Amino acid sequence: MMKQQKIIADWLRSIRYKMGISWAELARKADIKAATTLSRAVDRNYSSIMSVRNLEAIAQAAEIPSILDFLTYQNKVTCSEEADIIMITTILEKYGPRNGWQGNDVRQLASILIQHLSLYK
Repeated sequence: MMKQQKIIADWLRSIRYKMGISWAELARKADIKAATTLSRAVDRNYSSIMSVRNLEAIAQAAEIPSILDFLTYQNKVTCSEEADIIMITTILEKYGPRNGWQGNDVRQLASILIQHLSLYK
């Protein structure tokens, strides 16, 4: 298994475990037509790498930052302080509630921020 495939396979297994759903349900939530797209991606005997489109769709279904969020952030970085402001603003705009803060919104946003910030350490 190639390094990239192993990283993606581990990420997919983690998402599936955290969401507590089947490969078929994850594929449905991510609007991926065939659940075999996911099962092949985690199969050690299969040699393909999942597309960026599918990686993005899975991240959106799991409500976590995606590779495109990371690339967007990298593209905007000009200095450390400004980068932090841009990153947090991007996350707030993307994942903040549309109708004001309610219930667990702050806790969920904090979780998303922690996950996102851990990508850059």
